[in-house]
Amino acid sequence: MVPLETPSAVVWPWREREAREESRRAAAVRAARSRGLIQAAVGLAAAALFAFVFHKPRFAMVVVSIASIVGLSALISPLGIYGWITRGVEKLGYWIGTLLTWILMPFLFFFLFFPVGLFLRARKRLGITRGRDSRLASYWISTTERKSTRESYDRQF
Repeated sequence: MVPLETPSAVVWPWREREAREESRRAAAVRAARSRGLIQAAVGLAAAALFAFVFHKPRFAMVVVSIASIVGLSALISPLGIYGWITRGVEKLGYWIGTLLTWILMPFLFFFLFFPVGLFLRARKRLGITRGRDSRLASYWISTTERKSTRESYDRQF
């Protein structure tokens, strides 16, 4: 706790708030720097893989360039330039994921789930579409017929 140097510090502890904000900012800077350096290291490892295993030196140079930009921006400006790069990549990933979802899900439904559902319905194996059991008046299970024990509450299903 900061010593009380002025009488107003009793009513308005502004130094404590500033200290908390500074520590939050310092933690955010440390986290961004470490994330950026890890991303740069992974990028450099991928570049080495492309250069020495797949024999693609031009592609490896592109990956080295991008990894270097990310690593340097994380060191120089972790909340500025690196934050801007991170937000841009996150937006790009969001839109690519949305596009792939809208393209792939209809194909997945119509070429996998729909034919399998038709096959299971034809063989009377799809239990959800068998219909209502006419012998039962209701599917309600009365709680008076069921024993209420500790185990019945632990394993409800």
